[in-house]
Amino acid sequence: MMNKYISIIITNLIIFALIISGCTEKNILNDVSEPSRFSATSDEVNPTMNQGAVEESGNVNGMHYTASLGEFTRRYNTIMMDTGGTDYLYSENWHKDSEVKSDNNGIKYQTYYYNQEYFTLTISIETQTNKIMSIGLGTMMNTYVNVENESSSKILHACAIMAAAIGNFDEKSLDTLQDIFYRTTYEEASALYYQGNVFTLSTNVDKTDSKNSTMLFRIFPITDDLKKDWKLLEYEEYIKTIQGR
Repeated sequence: MMNKYISIIITNLIIFALIISGCTEKNILNDVSEPSRFSATSDEVNPTMNQGAVEESGNVNGMHYTASLGEFTRRYNTIMMDTGGTDYLYSENWHKDSEVKSDNNGIKYQTYYYNQEYFTLTISIETQTNKIMSIGLGTMMNTYVNVENESSSKILHACAIMAAAIGNFDEKSLDTLQDIFYRTTYEEASALYYQGNVFTLSTNVDKTDSKNSTMLFRIFPITDDLKKDWKLLEYEEYIKTIQGR
């Protein structure tokens, strides 16, 4: 029941304009400690996205990923296995929203979602090119902050694997990608730019019952012009700023 509810809410959250949330409940998220690292080493890693991971598109963000749903699924499972995880994706368990939608540039797309124990993956795919426009991971806010189950670490681990798989990042980049998503839980950094991608956290706050509040971590590629127009905060610059405090 919970996953079905998440799927409905998250489908409604997926749009292709940049969302910077007015997050009245982000103070709750800030109480969550940093997630455990993938690697045992603390060596600094400078991950690089595969240059062929994105290409120009007519969609509202001007770019899409080159991977298909099948390619993303295979990459995700490979990284999951390499990092000792067991939450694999099975092609037959992807569900497609029957409604075909259009973005503000008239590009038609459909949303696919995959329910896991703690979260739901959502992917928006252009119907004409079969390429991925954006990908997200949604969960209930009370699930994320559940300390007893260490849910936040599991969710952020999955976010990092999701980003690495869609952006074709080297697996050595997982700790950095995970940290970017973690930083988006702070109101001052709910949207961060990194190597051609926007990492965001959007929230849908239920004011009558906070247990029903949802979170959606997303990653999508954009053009350099949009980066300038949106005045996006770069991840590296943000880290330098908080380290200098």
